[in-house]
Amino acid sequence: MIEEPLYVLRFKYVKPAKTLIKIEQKLAEVSLYTASSPNKKGNKKSKVLMLSARVPFKIFSQFLSSSGWQEKDGVLFSSKEEAYYRAIVLAALLQCTRERYKMDEMCRLVDNIPYIDLKFWSNVFINAFENRNRRRDLYRPVRALKEVYGYR
Repeated sequence: MIEEPLYVLRFKYVKPAKTLIKIEQKLAEVSLYTASSPNKKGNKKSKVLMLSARVPFKIFSQFLSSSGWQEKDGVLFSSKEEAYYRAIVLAALLQCTRERYKMDEMCRLVDNIPYIDLKFWSNVFINAFENRNRRRDLYRPVRALKEVYGYR
């Protein structure tokens, strides 16, 4: 029996950044749980960290709740692939956005991106983060996405 993957998002405390606007920020960690080979005790799931980004908590959590993520014990989860891709792209975009009005524009952009583009950009962000597991490696791909969609 094949189980579908489960996408999990956890928020962790992060030291506030020195910005002009004061917004509560948290570190969003998006992980993928998949079924691995069964062992003696039953099925075991493997966890892989796909992306980590500093995001404004209220804006990001409102977007996630509207796109179909469910919360249980402070952890958000979804089994929908499209919601997972939207969370990846928005987390990367929000980490590199400083102004409040641009954050709202980024939410609208992610809502309106076609699925195929969404899948492409999320894979670009995942691969950039995967190289060294550093959030700073997301800056250049985010700048490319903003330039493609005219948000310079």
